[in-house]
Amino acid sequence: MDDQLSLFQTAKDAPEVAELIRILDNRGWLTAAQISQATGISDRKIRSIASATPKILSYPGSPGYRLTHQASREEIDAAVTLKTQGQAMIARYVALLNEHRYGQGTFRDPASSSYAAGL
Repeated sequence: MDDQLSLFQTAKDAPEVAELIRILDNRGWLTAAQISQATGISDRKIRSIASATPKILSYPGSPGYRLTHQASREEIDAAVTLKTQGQAMIARYVALLNEHRYGQGTFRDPASSSYAAGL
């Protein structure tokens, strides 16, 4: 079980984080396949490592992974999909919880909520 969990959770101070940062330094965008080919690390583990630190930029629809401080403003702004995806996941969780507890889901479009608007 711990082996499976380690695929999804990497500590921010794990040696793999520093290694991936070193690999990405001044390389622009690298895909998981490129990183995996060079290191032998699986795609899932790469995703876990990148998620452990804000120093590595990656988001749904991105061209891969790159260092956040080396990204352009436009590339950072494109990461807004992380916020949208997170809000949708939270809204679904709340609806599931309400359905379980009270027998009535409350799911609504997360983009229309005050949470999504940043209020």
